[in-house]
Amino acid sequence: MNSDRPFVPNFLQKFDKKLLITNPTVWSVRTHLVLYFVLLFTIVISLFCAALLQDARADNSVATITSFVIMIAIIGFIIWLKYLLRFNVFKRFGKWHSADGLVTYLLIFFTTLLFTFLPFIPSIVQSTIANVTYTSQELVNDINEINSTANLLEYDKIPKKWTADTFYIFKSTYTVKPNSTDTIWQYNVPINTTDKANNFNISDKDLEEKLLYTDSLIKINDSNYILYKAPQYAYVSSYRFLENDKLKILSNKELYNAVIKNYVKPNREQLLQRMAFFKSKYFLKDNEYDYGSNTDNDYANAIVKTYSLYSIDRGINNVAEAQSWFFRDKIWLINLLFYFTLSLSLLVFIFRHSTTKTFFLSILTAVILSILSALFVVITSKNESAIFITMFVYYVLFTVLALTIFNSTTKSLVQGISLNLIVFFTPILPLLCVGYYVQCIYEYNEFKNNNINTSLYYICAEVVGFVLLLILIEPLFKKLYRKWYALPEA
Repeated sequence: MNSDRPFVPNFLQKFDKKLLITNPTVWSVRTHLVLYFVLLFTIVISLFCAALLQDARADNSVATITSFVIMIAIIGFIIWLKYLLRFNVFKRFGKWHSADGLVTYLLIFFTTLLFTFLPFIPSIVQSTIANVTYTSQELVNDINEINSTANLLEYDKIPKKWTADTFYIFKSTYTVKPNSTDTIWQYNVPINTTDKANNFNISDKDLEEKLLYTDSLIKINDSNYILYKAPQYAYVSSYRFLENDKLKILSNKELYNAVIKNYVKPNREQLLQRMAFFKSKYFLKDNEYDYGSNTDNDYANAIVKTYSLYSIDRGINNVAEAQSWFFRDKIWLINLLFYFTLSLSLLVFIFRHSTTKTFFLSILTAVILSILSALFVVITSKNESAIFITMFVYYVLFTVLALTIFNSTTKSLVQGISLNLIVFFTPILPLLCVGYYVQCIYEYNEFKNNNINTSLYYICAEVVGFVLLLILIEPLFKKLYRKWYALPEA
């Protein structure tokens, strides 16, 4: 054993030998060895990433490192499968326990999770370094101070007038569809320009979007409005914080009110020192390149170039991106890990309990049925409820065919495919039920006066589906597989 596994410590080899003698079914999954090598690889790749990604301001190569780790994870997963599939699950090796089927699948699920989690290590290291080096509140405060300082230093060069657009609402005889009346908007040039008036129609939806980007509004009457927009006063920003209620980046309007409106001549030397400090904090030569500017305004171009704000902006955005890439959507990442691991572990479980021919024909059947069902729904113009109903019908049909294995005298390819498909789709059965229920509520407008948290329904369905799978593995699926595998060929 020592010669076969030179990198495995003695205590783990002793545990491996003991597990082989006492519980060979659990031993055959080799989870303990996978866990050891995954932990070892995690330490190595974490140290490598920490050395390579130590500067959060830089355009890092985390995607390249992640691709490398994915390749290593795939190779490791294939090597693990080679050892896992050595043993026929229907032959006895030592003493069997009543819950071996359930424990084996849980170990397969956990081992698959280890391989699935490996590609996230570079992003975790990157996010950890960025969050240790900078805080989100620090970035927002620096962004606001940089913009305010730049406006104070260049007060004489920046414009003070806001642009104003006058709109008049009227009912038009123009209609897009028969028997419909649209609200049309007539646009006039800004009141502080001498350009000729331009008139065009705007839909209600386009107008609502325009109002979102308006800094100020004056209502003349019910059909006459003036919309105001402030000049550009923000030269550094980060979209990561724009929708954050707790971390507020000052808008052009807010910068005008804070700096321009009540301008007081500052101490220029102190402000220049602050800009020099921010340059030393966020500037990287690699982030600076001759694209001219990040804006079309001449005065803004000059300010950006004077204080190297393009490189500073890029450095701040790289830090913000690194901070939030892994940690910003925890629910999404958990779902990704869970469903990818669940799907992969079920495929391994099915392949281990089925024949190679039946396994691949099961995948082909699922793909063909998905395509035909999608075409049927599209051609017949059915709503989303039809998709759920179709999947229910498939599941019931395959379940009936799989249960006939108990009374069958010969091995049937159709029965094997049906059994494989119900095993794979059992965890999402409660999710389909909830999806159908929610879709029906939407279709019948029962959500109009009810504030129902559908996300909670889906979370419960995911938990129930996984528990249902675990419950059925030993008393139903294992027995069906054992019976079907033992039957003679037709």
